[in-house]
Amino acid sequence: GAGDSKPSMVFEIAKGQVSSGRLDHYLSEHIPFLSRTAITKMVKEGYVRISSAHTTTAKVAKPAAKMKPGDMINVFLPAPKTCCDILMDAIPLHILYEDASLLV
Repeated sequence: GAGDSKPSMVFEIAKGQVSSGRLDHYLSEHIPFLSRTAITKMVKEGYVRISSAHTTTAKVAKPAAKMKPGDMINVFLPAPKTCCDILMDAIPLHILYEDASLLV
């Protein structure tokens, strides 16, 4: 999840701003570089939190959460996954020439 880090993006819902009302639809309209599937996954994994105008703490959101005017949406973009499991293949090489600084 997001922990106590600073959000990557913050959206404030203004009166009349919400078209569909659902959090996942709203975010997919406002974060064009992420698919709705990726946004839904982020929401389910706790990377999106919502606080309303009358509360001070942000709660972990659900994809189908209904947005209301005054809501603040905090989006925490997860760190990119690293690929540590890349395995090298043994490829037969025919070496024509080799010295300390060149391999042909």
